[in-house]
Amino acid sequence: MKARYLLALTALSLGAVACTDNPTSPDANLLAKKNPAPAEAPGAGQAEGTIVEIALAVNAESGEFGTLIFALQEAGLVDALNGKRQYTVFAPTDAAFVNLDMMLQADFGIGLGDIVANTELLTDILLYHVKEGRRFSNSVLNARQLNMANGEFVFVGDGSLEDAAGQTIGFEDSIDIPATNGVIHVVDTVLLPPSVLEALGL
Repeated sequence: MKARYLLALTALSLGAVACTDNPTSPDANLLAKKNPAPAEAPGAGQAEGTIVEIALAVNAESGEFGTLIFALQEAGLVDALNGKRQYTVFAPTDAAFVNLDMMLQADFGIGLGDIVANTELLTDILLYHVKEGRRFSNSVLNARQLNMANGEFVFVGDGSLEDAAGQTIGFEDSIDIPATNGVIHVVDTVLLPPSVLEALGL
């Protein structure tokens, strides 16, 4: 499946320029100003583009990251993840966002659109999926916890992650997707930081 991700870069020109035209937000500056952790030894495969370029290419082929890309644009984080600094991104699929929307509607009477409309909350959620430095799966899964770009922690245990809401976040088949500015791990659940729990009254 990883090969499909890299081969999908043939469709890269579809949207890369459009995404990098977004203005840089203060939150993007926050990401860019932090010093990244030292890059680790490359994993299997050759990096074929930035984190944003790979996500765009995959989405052009499969539509798998449409919601994530839209959310990054709305939060003004595209430029930060399209530069040279190294980041590890835990990328939720569209299916993961659909599941979040269903949960929000069933349990709280709101939808994903309400989250997207709250730029501060949306940005915090997205930064909770980003870690400074290039961390391949062996490094991620051997850690006890990960300090994410929003300043909060994600916990690691038994081949999965656990967020502030106590959700178990599993990895899809595609992990260790190398980018020129980091690495992507595809996850099956949207991680929820403490700010979301507070907003939901939990």
